[in-house]
Amino acid sequence: MNVSDIIANKGAAVGTLDQQQTLAEAIEVMHEYGIGSIVITSSRTANPAGIVSQSEITAALYNLGTAALHQCLSGVMRKTALQCFANDSVQNAMTYMTRNRVRHLVAIEDDGRIAGLVSMGDFVAARLKSSEMEADVLRDMARTFTLVS
Repeated sequence: MNVSDIIANKGAAVGTLDQQQTLAEAIEVMHEYGIGSIVITSSRTANPAGIVSQSEITAALYNLGTAALHQCLSGVMRKTALQCFANDSVQNAMTYMTRNRVRHLVAIEDDGRIAGLVSMGDFVAARLKSSEMEADVLRDMARTFTLVS
C-alpha cells in the first residue's frame, strides 16, 4: 500500500495558510475543520514553507503566552514541513514519521505539487482495515475448506 492509496481514500484536500497570517487564524481553521495540522505556504511562491500542528501551538503558547496568538505563522511554524512522496510505501512513511517524531507528513507528487497531507492516524486506520479484510478472507477460506472436507 502506498501513501497515494491513503490519500485516494481520505481525500486530497490540504488546509493551507500564508506564513504572514497569525497563529490565531491557524487555530481557528484547524478547529473549524477538525484537523490536527495545517501547511504554511510561502508568500512569494505558494510552496510549503512549514507546518503548524498542535505541538507548535503548545510550544508557542508556553514560550510567548497569549501574545503568541498574534504572531505571524512564520515565527511559530516548524520551518520544514516533513515530506514524503505520494508513491512511497506506507511502511516507509510510518518509519520516517517515527524517526522524526512527527504525526503529519506532506505528500508530494513527482512534479513537486502537494498531493495531500497524511497523519499517523490515517496510516493506523488503513492498516487496521487491511488486517480486518485479511482476517475476513482467511475466515471465508476456512469455512470453504471445512464445508468441502
